[in-house]
Amino acid sequence: MEKPVLILDYSVDRRSGDNIGRWFKEPLCVLRIRSESPFPALDPSCYSAVVHSGSALSITDSHPFLEGAREFIRSSTGSVPQMASATATSFWQWPSAEGTPWGNAPRRRLAGFL
Repeated sequence: MEKPVLILDYSVDRRSGDNIGRWFKEPLCVLRIRSESPFPALDPSCYSAVVHSGSALSITDSHPFLEGAREFIRSSTGSVPQMASATATSFWQWPSAEGTPWGNAPRRRLAGFL
């Protein structure tokens, strides 16, 4: 069985996941991340790729999901291709003193991913 593409929908209106999903022919798993809840425990190896949507939330506010999202990205870097919007990467960089959640890992080109 083919692994699905995981779409993490951080949007306030909960529509980004479905809108992004329309572009894929691969099996999908759309997970809506709630700003007031912790990030869910996910095993990156269960997915063929991960897409992180953007959000209208303020990047200067702290949200319960942020640290879990950063850890998910760190733990899956190099093993699962990931793609994120500019607003999503802004979230993860703020206010982390460590810089990007990808750290010093090389960014893989996702040729053919989208």
